[in-house]
Amino acid sequence: QSDYNDGIYLGNTGGLMKFNGIEWLKIYYNELDPMEQYNKFNIRQVKPTLDAVWASTNEGLIKFAGNERKHYNVANTPNMYDDKIRGIATDKYGNVWFVNQALGIFKLEISTDEVVYFSVPQSTPLPYAVDVPMFCDAYDNLWYSSSGKFVKFSDGIIKIIDSTEIPELKNDTVSSIQIMSDNSIIVLMNRNIGIYKDNNSTVTFNKIEIPVGLMNDNEYFSKVKMDMEGNCWILSRIYDSQTNASKYFYKYSKNQEWTKYEFPTFEGTNQNLYSLSDFTIDEKGKVWFSEPYYGVFVFDSKTTSVEDENSIIKINVSPNPATDFITINLESIGACSIENSIGASLLANEIKIYNSLSEIVMLEPIHPMTSSHRMNIKNLPVGLYIIQIGNNTEKFVVVR
Repeated sequence: QSDYNDGIYLGNTGGLMKFNGIEWLKIYYNELDPMEQYNKFNIRQVKPTLDAVWASTNEGLIKFAGNERKHYNVANTPNMYDDKIRGIATDKYGNVWFVNQALGIFKLEISTDEVVYFSVPQSTPLPYAVDVPMFCDAYDNLWYSSSGKFVKFSDGIIKIIDSTEIPELKNDTVSSIQIMSDNSIIVLMNRNIGIYKDNNSTVTFNKIEIPVGLMNDNEYFSKVKMDMEGNCWILSRIYDSQTNASKYFYKYSKNQEWTKYEFPTFEGTNQNLYSLSDFTIDEKGKVWFSEPYYGVFVFDSKTTSVEDENSIIKINVSPNPATDFITINLESIGACSIENSIGASLLANEIKIYNSLSEIVMLEPIHPMTSSHRMNIKNLPVGLYIIQIGNNTEKFVVVR
Protein backbone atom coordinates (compact mmCIF):
# COMPACT_ATOMS: atom_id res chain seq x y z
CA GLN A 1 0.00 0.00 0.00
CA SER A 2 1.08 3.59 -0.62
CA ASP A 3 1.29 6.13 2.20
CA TYR A 4 0.99 8.91 -0.45
CA ASN A 5 4.27 10.36 0.79
CA ASP A 6 6.85 8.51 -1.36
CA GLY A 7 6.53 5.32 0.71
CA ILE A 8 5.30 1.92 -0.50
CA TYR A 9 4.56 -0.83 2.04
CA LEU A 10 4.72 -4.50 1.12
CA GLY A 11 3.37 -7.26 3.36
CA ASN A 12 5.01 -10.62 2.83
CA THR A 13 5.22 -14.06 4.37
CA GLY A 14 7.57 -13.08 7.16
CA GLY A 15 6.86 -9.44 7.86
CA LEU A 16 6.65 -5.88 6.57
CA MET A 17 8.86 -4.02 4.08
CA LYS A 18 8.96 -0.38 2.96
CA PHE A 19 10.32 1.07 -0.29
CA ASN A 20 11.61 4.57 0.51
CA GLY A 21 12.39 5.64 -3.06
CA ILE A 22 15.85 4.06 -2.98
CA GLU A 23 15.64 0.57 -1.53
CA TRP A 24 13.38 -1.89 0.30
CA LEU A 25 13.83 -1.80 4.08
CA LYS A 26 12.72 -4.37 6.65
CA ILE A 27 10.38 -2.77 9.17
CA TYR A 28 9.73 -6.08 10.86
CA TYR A 29 10.61 -9.62 9.94
CA ASN A 30 9.80 -12.87 11.71
CA GLU A 31 11.98 -15.79 10.68
CA LEU A 32 10.01 -18.75 9.37
CA ASP A 33 9.71 -21.79 11.57
CA PRO A 34 10.25 -24.85 9.31
CA MET A 35 8.02 -26.93 11.62
CA GLU A 36 5.04 -24.60 11.12
CA GLN A 37 2.56 -25.37 8.33
CA TYR A 38 2.07 -21.63 7.88
CA ASN A 39 3.80 -18.57 9.18
CA LYS A 40 1.54 -16.94 11.76
CA PHE A 41 2.98 -13.49 11.06
CA ASN A 42 2.15 -13.55 7.37
CA ILE A 43 1.18 -9.92 6.61
CA ARG A 44 -2.15 -10.14 4.81
CA GLN A 45 -3.13 -6.46 4.48
CA VAL A 46 -1.44 -3.13 5.24
CA LYS A 47 -3.05 0.20 6.20
CA PRO A 48 -0.76 3.26 6.66
CA THR A 49 -2.10 6.12 8.80
CA LEU A 50 -0.55 9.45 9.82
CA ASP A 51 1.27 8.08 12.87
CA ALA A 52 1.39 4.32 12.34
CA VAL A 53 1.16 1.39 9.96
CA TRP A 54 -1.43 -1.30 10.71
CA ALA A 55 -1.10 -4.85 9.45
CA SER A 56 -3.51 -7.77 9.55
CA THR A 57 -2.02 -11.23 10.01
CA ASN A 58 -2.95 -14.85 10.65
CA GLU A 59 -2.29 -14.14 14.34
CA GLY A 60 -4.04 -10.84 14.94
CA LEU A 61 -3.40 -7.15 14.34
CA ILE A 62 0.02 -5.46 14.50
CA LYS A 63 0.62 -1.74 14.96
CA PHE A 64 3.96 -0.34 13.76
CA ALA A 65 4.77 3.13 15.10
CA GLY A 66 8.37 4.18 14.62
CA ASN A 67 10.52 1.57 16.34
CA GLU A 68 7.62 0.40 18.49
CA ARG A 69 5.39 -2.55 17.70
CA LYS A 70 2.19 -3.65 19.44
CA HIS A 71 0.41 -6.92 18.80
CA TYR A 72 -3.34 -7.40 19.31
CA ASN A 73 -4.39 -11.05 19.32
CA VAL A 74 -6.55 -13.57 21.15
CA ALA A 75 -3.90 -14.12 23.81
CA ASN A 76 -3.67 -10.51 24.97
CA THR A 77 -6.85 -8.77 23.73
CA PRO A 78 -10.35 -9.40 25.09
CA ASN A 79 -13.19 -9.83 22.56
CA MET A 80 -11.01 -10.87 19.60
CA TYR A 81 -11.95 -14.60 19.62
CA ASP A 82 -10.27 -15.41 16.30
CA ASP A 83 -6.87 -14.22 15.10
CA LYS A 84 -7.23 -14.67 11.33
CA ILE A 85 -7.95 -11.12 10.18
CA ARG A 86 -9.19 -10.78 6.60
CA GLY A 87 -9.95 -7.06 6.26
CA ILE A 88 -8.76 -3.83 7.85
CA ALA A 89 -9.86 -0.17 7.66
CA THR A 90 -9.54 3.08 9.62
CA ASP A 91 -12.22 5.68 10.27
CA LYS A 92 -11.95 9.48 10.53
CA TYR A 93 -11.49 9.24 14.30
CA GLY A 94 -8.43 7.00 13.98
CA ASN A 95 -10.19 3.83 15.11
CA VAL A 96 -9.22 0.60 13.38
CA TRP A 97 -11.96 -1.69 12.05
CA PHE A 98 -11.42 -5.26 10.98
CA VAL A 99 -13.25 -8.47 10.15
CA ASN A 100 -11.95 -11.88 11.06
CA GLN A 101 -12.38 -15.19 9.33
CA ALA A 102 -15.85 -16.13 10.50
CA LEU A 103 -17.15 -14.37 13.60
CA GLY A 104 -17.99 -10.77 12.79
CA ILE A 105 -16.90 -7.15 12.87
CA PHE A 106 -14.46 -5.58 15.32
CA LYS A 107 -13.37 -2.04 16.19
CA LEU A 108 -10.20 -1.07 18.01
CA GLU A 109 -11.03 2.10 19.94
CA ILE A 110 -7.91 4.25 19.79
CA SER A 111 -8.91 6.40 22.80
CA THR A 112 -9.23 3.40 25.13
CA ASP A 113 -7.05 0.86 23.29
CA GLU A 114 -9.89 -1.66 23.56
CA VAL A 115 -11.41 -3.98 20.97
CA VAL A 116 -15.21 -3.92 20.60
CA TYR A 117 -16.94 -6.93 19.03
CA PHE A 118 -20.11 -6.58 16.95
CA SER A 119 -22.12 -9.72 16.45
CA VAL A 120 -23.75 -10.00 13.03
CA PRO A 121 -26.54 -12.24 11.68
CA GLN A 122 -25.46 -15.63 10.37
CA SER A 123 -26.62 -14.62 6.91
CA THR A 124 -23.97 -11.86 6.76
CA PRO A 125 -21.23 -12.56 4.18
CA LEU A 126 -17.95 -13.04 6.04
CA PRO A 127 -14.47 -13.69 4.59
CA TYR A 128 -13.98 -17.32 5.56
CA ALA A 129 -10.84 -17.80 3.49
CA VAL A 130 -10.27 -14.70 1.34
CA ASP A 131 -8.96 -11.23 2.18
CA VAL A 132 -11.51 -8.49 1.53
CA PRO A 133 -11.56 -4.81 0.48
CA MET A 134 -12.77 -2.76 3.43
CA PHE A 135 -13.08 0.96 4.25
CA CYS A 136 -15.05 3.60 6.19
CA ASP A 137 -16.82 6.52 4.56
CA ALA A 138 -17.26 10.08 5.85
CA TYR A 139 -20.65 9.24 7.39
CA ASP A 140 -19.29 6.61 9.82
CA ASN A 141 -20.43 3.68 7.68
CA LEU A 142 -18.25 0.62 7.25
CA TRP A 143 -18.18 -1.14 3.86
CA TYR A 144 -16.64 -4.42 2.74
CA SER A 145 -17.15 -7.00 0.00
CA SER A 146 -17.15 -10.76 0.49
CA SER A 147 -18.59 -13.93 -1.06
CA GLY A 148 -19.73 -12.11 -4.19
CA LYS A 149 -21.72 -9.48 -2.26
CA PHE A 150 -20.99 -6.28 -0.39
CA VAL A 151 -22.07 -5.05 3.00
CA LYS A 152 -22.84 -1.76 4.72
CA PHE A 153 -22.48 -1.68 8.52
CA SER A 154 -23.98 1.39 10.18
CA ASP A 155 -24.85 1.94 13.85
CA GLY A 156 -24.72 -1.79 14.49
CA ILE A 157 -27.05 -2.61 11.59
CA ILE A 158 -26.02 -4.82 8.67
CA LYS A 159 -27.30 -4.15 5.17
CA ILE A 160 -26.48 -6.61 2.39
CA ILE A 161 -26.68 -4.99 -1.04
CA ASP A 162 -28.35 -7.32 -3.54
CA SER A 163 -30.11 -7.36 -6.92
CA THR A 164 -33.02 -5.25 -5.68
CA GLU A 165 -30.66 -2.25 -5.76
CA ILE A 166 -28.18 -3.46 -8.39
CA PRO A 167 -30.04 -5.41 -11.12
CA GLU A 168 -26.77 -6.80 -12.55
CA LEU A 169 -26.33 -8.87 -9.39
CA LYS A 170 -29.07 -11.20 -10.61
CA ASN A 171 -26.53 -12.75 -13.00
CA ASP A 172 -23.21 -11.48 -11.64
CA THR A 173 -21.24 -11.30 -8.38
CA VAL A 174 -19.19 -8.58 -6.71
CA SER A 175 -15.41 -8.87 -7.10
CA SER A 176 -14.28 -5.69 -5.35
CA ILE A 177 -15.47 -2.29 -4.13
CA GLN A 178 -13.74 1.04 -3.59
CA ILE A 179 -14.80 4.36 -2.10
CA MET A 180 -14.72 7.56 -4.17
CA SER A 181 -14.09 11.15 -3.08
CA ASP A 182 -17.84 11.90 -2.91
CA ASN A 183 -18.44 8.81 -0.71
CA SER A 184 -20.09 6.87 -3.52
CA ILE A 185 -18.91 3.30 -4.09
CA ILE A 186 -17.32 1.85 -7.21
CA VAL A 187 -18.78 -1.66 -7.47
CA LEU A 188 -16.74 -4.08 -9.56
CA MET A 189 -18.44 -7.28 -10.64
CA ASN A 190 -17.02 -10.11 -12.71
CA ARG A 191 -18.25 -8.58 -15.98
CA ASN A 192 -19.87 -5.30 -14.92
CA ILE A 193 -19.01 -2.09 -13.11
CA GLY A 194 -21.03 0.82 -11.74
CA ILE A 195 -21.34 3.55 -9.12
CA TYR A 196 -23.50 2.93 -6.05
CA LYS A 197 -24.74 5.80 -3.86
CA ASP A 198 -26.59 5.52 -0.57
CA ASN A 199 -27.38 9.02 0.67
CA ASN A 200 -29.80 9.10 3.61
CA SER A 201 -31.50 5.93 2.34
CA THR A 202 -31.80 7.35 -1.19
CA VAL A 203 -30.08 4.68 -3.25
CA THR A 204 -28.94 4.96 -6.87
CA PHE A 205 -26.82 2.74 -9.10
CA ASN A 206 -25.40 3.99 -12.40
CA LYS A 207 -23.89 1.33 -14.60
CA ILE A 208 -20.66 2.18 -16.42
CA GLU A 209 -20.78 1.02 -20.02
CA ILE A 210 -17.99 -1.34 -21.04
CA PRO A 211 -17.06 -1.12 -24.74
CA VAL A 212 -17.95 -4.19 -26.78
CA GLY A 213 -14.92 -6.42 -27.26
CA LEU A 214 -12.86 -4.78 -24.50
CA MET A 215 -12.73 -7.96 -22.43
CA ASN A 216 -11.88 -11.47 -23.60
CA ASP A 217 -14.49 -14.21 -23.20
CA ASN A 218 -12.42 -15.97 -20.51
CA GLU A 219 -11.58 -12.76 -18.65
CA TYR A 220 -13.23 -11.31 -15.56
CA PHE A 221 -12.63 -8.28 -13.35
CA SER A 222 -10.78 -8.91 -10.09
CA LYS A 223 -9.90 -5.75 -8.14
CA VAL A 224 -10.53 -1.99 -8.38
CA LYS A 225 -8.69 1.02 -6.93
CA MET A 226 -8.92 4.81 -7.36
CA ASP A 227 -6.01 7.20 -7.88
CA MET A 228 -5.76 10.71 -6.46
CA GLU A 229 -6.93 12.27 -9.74
CA GLY A 230 -10.22 10.36 -9.75
CA ASN A 231 -9.27 7.70 -12.31
CA CYS A 232 -10.38 4.12 -11.78
CA TRP A 233 -7.86 1.25 -12.16
CA ILE A 234 -8.98 -2.34 -12.58
CA LEU A 235 -7.06 -5.61 -12.50
CA SER A 236 -8.58 -8.54 -14.34
CA ARG A 237 -7.95 -12.28 -14.41
CA ILE A 238 -7.81 -14.84 -17.18
CA TYR A 239 -9.45 -18.17 -16.43
CA ASP A 240 -8.89 -21.41 -18.29
CA SER A 241 -8.54 -25.05 -17.35
CA GLN A 242 -4.90 -24.67 -16.28
CA THR A 243 -4.48 -21.23 -14.76
CA ASN A 244 -6.23 -18.31 -13.10
CA ALA A 245 -3.84 -15.38 -13.41
CA SER A 246 -3.66 -11.77 -14.58
CA LYS A 247 -2.64 -10.63 -18.04
CA TYR A 248 -4.51 -7.30 -18.46
CA PHE A 249 -5.39 -4.24 -16.44
CA TYR A 250 -7.52 -1.21 -17.25
CA LYS A 251 -7.89 2.48 -16.67
CA TYR A 252 -11.34 4.05 -16.64
CA SER A 253 -10.50 7.74 -16.60
CA LYS A 254 -12.35 10.58 -14.92
CA ASN A 255 -13.22 11.57 -18.51
CA GLN A 256 -15.06 8.24 -18.91
CA GLU A 257 -12.53 6.77 -21.32
CA TRP A 258 -11.34 3.15 -21.24
CA THR A 259 -7.73 2.04 -21.83
CA LYS A 260 -6.59 -1.58 -21.78
CA TYR A 261 -2.99 -2.54 -20.90
CA GLU A 262 -1.21 -5.87 -21.25
CA PHE A 263 1.61 -6.93 -18.97
CA PRO A 264 4.87 -7.53 -20.85
CA THR A 265 7.20 -10.51 -20.55
CA PHE A 266 9.81 -9.53 -17.98
CA GLU A 267 13.35 -10.83 -17.67
CA GLY A 268 13.32 -14.24 -16.01
CA THR A 269 9.87 -15.12 -17.36
CA ASN A 270 8.67 -16.70 -20.59
CA GLN A 271 5.07 -15.52 -20.50
CA ASN A 272 3.02 -12.56 -19.34
CA LEU A 273 0.52 -14.27 -17.04
CA TYR A 274 1.17 -13.36 -13.42
CA SER A 275 -0.32 -14.37 -10.07
CA LEU A 276 -0.76 -10.76 -8.98
CA SER A 277 -2.07 -10.56 -5.43
CA ASP A 278 -2.71 -6.82 -4.97
CA PHE A 279 -1.88 -3.35 -6.23
CA THR A 280 -1.78 0.23 -5.02
CA ILE A 281 -1.39 3.69 -6.56
CA ASP A 282 0.98 6.32 -5.18
CA GLU A 283 0.66 10.10 -5.14
CA LYS A 284 2.46 10.39 -8.49
CA GLY A 285 0.04 8.11 -10.31
CA LYS A 286 2.35 5.09 -10.46
CA VAL A 287 0.59 1.75 -10.03
CA TRP A 288 2.48 -0.84 -7.95
CA PHE A 289 1.59 -4.51 -8.46
CA SER A 290 2.78 -7.22 -6.04
CA GLU A 291 3.56 -10.63 -7.49
CA PRO A 292 4.43 -13.44 -5.06
CA TYR A 293 6.93 -15.15 -7.38
CA TYR A 294 8.65 -12.35 -9.31
CA GLY A 295 8.47 -9.33 -6.99
CA VAL A 296 6.99 -5.89 -7.62
CA PHE A 297 5.97 -4.41 -10.99
CA VAL A 298 5.53 -0.66 -11.42
CA PHE A 299 3.30 0.94 -14.05
CA ASP A 300 3.99 4.59 -14.82
CA SER A 301 0.66 6.01 -15.94
CA LYS A 302 2.39 9.17 -17.18
CA THR A 303 4.58 7.30 -19.68
CA THR A 304 2.29 4.24 -20.03
CA SER A 305 5.08 1.77 -19.31
CA VAL A 306 5.30 -1.23 -17.01
CA GLU A 307 8.56 -1.80 -15.17
CA ASP A 308 9.94 -4.77 -13.29
CA GLU A 309 10.98 -3.17 -10.00
CA ASN A 310 13.74 -5.75 -9.64
CA SER A 311 15.45 -5.20 -13.03
CA ILE A 312 14.90 -2.32 -15.42
CA ILE A 313 18.18 -0.48 -15.91
CA LYS A 314 21.61 -1.67 -14.94
CA ILE A 315 23.65 1.29 -13.69
CA ASN A 316 27.41 1.00 -14.17
CA VAL A 317 29.60 3.56 -12.39
CA SER A 318 33.25 4.05 -13.29
CA PRO A 319 35.69 4.53 -11.79
CA ASN A 320 34.47 3.08 -8.51
CA PRO A 321 35.99 4.11 -6.09
CA ALA A 322 36.15 7.59 -7.61
CA THR A 323 37.84 10.89 -6.81
CA ASP A 324 36.77 13.83 -9.02
CA PHE A 325 34.53 12.50 -11.81
CA ILE A 326 32.32 9.51 -12.48
CA THR A 327 30.82 8.17 -15.70
CA ILE A 328 27.38 6.58 -15.47
CA ASN A 329 26.54 4.04 -18.16
CA LEU A 330 22.97 2.76 -18.44
CA GLU A 331 22.04 -0.63 -19.81
CA SER A 332 18.44 -1.78 -20.31
CA ILE A 333 18.29 -5.37 -19.06
CA GLY A 334 14.62 -6.27 -18.88
CA ALA A 335 12.46 -3.24 -19.42
CA CYS A 336 9.38 -3.63 -21.59
CA SER A 337 7.05 -0.86 -22.67
CA ILE A 338 3.43 -1.10 -23.65
CA GLU A 339 0.82 1.05 -25.37
CA ASN A 340 3.35 2.24 -27.98
CA SER A 341 5.80 3.82 -25.53
CA ILE A 342 9.43 3.44 -26.59
CA GLY A 343 11.97 1.67 -24.42
CA ALA A 344 13.78 4.93 -23.71
CA SER A 345 10.74 6.24 -21.87
CA LEU A 346 11.61 3.87 -19.04
CA LEU A 347 14.64 6.01 -18.19
CA ALA A 348 14.12 8.84 -15.74
CA ASN A 349 14.92 12.41 -16.70
CA GLU A 350 17.15 13.08 -13.70
CA ILE A 351 19.97 11.55 -11.67
CA LYS A 352 19.85 11.75 -7.89
CA ILE A 353 22.82 11.09 -5.61
CA TYR A 354 22.14 10.31 -1.93
CA ASN A 355 24.62 10.24 0.94
CA SER A 356 24.63 7.56 3.65
CA LEU A 357 21.91 9.49 5.53
CA SER A 358 19.53 9.22 2.53
CA GLU A 359 19.90 12.97 1.85
CA ILE A 360 20.00 14.19 -1.75
CA VAL A 361 23.42 15.81 -2.28
CA MET A 362 23.42 16.10 -6.09
CA LEU A 363 20.71 16.32 -8.74
CA GLU A 364 21.36 16.53 -12.47
CA PRO A 365 19.09 16.21 -15.52
CA ILE A 366 19.64 13.42 -18.02
CA HIS A 367 18.17 13.15 -21.51
CA PRO A 368 15.88 10.11 -21.91
CA MET A 369 17.85 8.86 -24.91
CA THR A 370 21.24 9.17 -23.16
CA SER A 371 22.98 5.93 -22.18
CA SER A 372 26.14 7.57 -20.75
CA HIS A 373 26.51 10.56 -18.45
CA ARG A 374 29.59 12.19 -16.84
CA MET A 375 29.34 13.93 -13.45
CA ASN A 376 31.71 16.17 -11.50
CA ILE A 377 31.88 14.93 -7.89
CA LYS A 378 34.83 17.04 -6.67
CA ASN A 379 32.66 18.67 -3.99
CA LEU A 380 31.44 15.40 -2.50
CA PRO A 381 33.13 14.42 0.79
CA VAL A 382 34.75 11.02 1.13
CA GLY A 383 32.16 8.33 1.75
CA LEU A 384 29.53 5.96 0.39
CA TYR A 385 26.85 7.27 -2.02
CA ILE A 386 23.83 5.92 -3.86
CA ILE A 387 22.89 6.89 -7.42
CA GLN A 388 19.18 6.72 -8.23
CA ILE A 389 17.72 6.82 -11.74
CA GLY A 390 14.00 6.18 -11.76
CA ASN A 391 13.49 3.21 -9.43
CA ASN A 392 16.99 1.86 -10.03
CA THR A 393 20.00 2.40 -7.78
CA GLU A 394 23.73 1.72 -7.61
CA LYS A 395 26.36 2.42 -4.94
CA PHE A 396 29.74 4.08 -5.36
CA VAL A 397 32.51 5.28 -3.06
CA VAL A 398 34.35 8.62 -3.07
CA VAL A 399 38.01 8.49 -1.99
CA ARG A 400 40.79 11.09 -1.99
